[in-house]
Amino acid sequence: MNTIRRLLRALRISGKDSVQEDYERRRKALRERKASRSEFEDLQSEYDFHWADLYAQKEAVYTRKLVSRAWKLRVPIPEKHGPGGDFWASSPDWGNEYLTQKGIAVIRENIRTEEKWLREGQRIWIQVLGSAAGLVGAITGLVAVFMALG
Repeated sequence: MNTIRRLLRALRISGKDSVQEDYERRRKALRERKASRSEFEDLQSEYDFHWADLYAQKEAVYTRKLVSRAWKLRVPIPEKHGPGGDFWASSPDWGNEYLTQKGIAVIRENIRTEEKWLREGQRIWIQVLGSAAGLVGAITGLVAVFMALG
């Protein structure tokens, strides 16, 4: 979440609350001066545009973070332009491509599977080392008993 805030600050883009507050303030001003319906529609259109732009930017940041993690684990990432191309979307204004909810779900599932496999390997080594330590302890105990008897 901090990454998103830093990006928004760096790009001087207002966050969700600022967009909402600005919209409410401007809508109130339009009501007070009894503006025409087309002015309200223009304001709504502008608000929707800013909201969609903000959403696309946040999704692009999350996509970069998720894809980076997938690359580190060497898990497959859905193709941008290929069969089943509904894993990626594109911001019409920025041109940035970001994962859709379906794409996010696929990559997260792949990451979970890979991390589970890695943990399973670590768990096996921990069990082997634990068993070896127990065996060393048992042998040491037997040696101590034989030395005490003999």
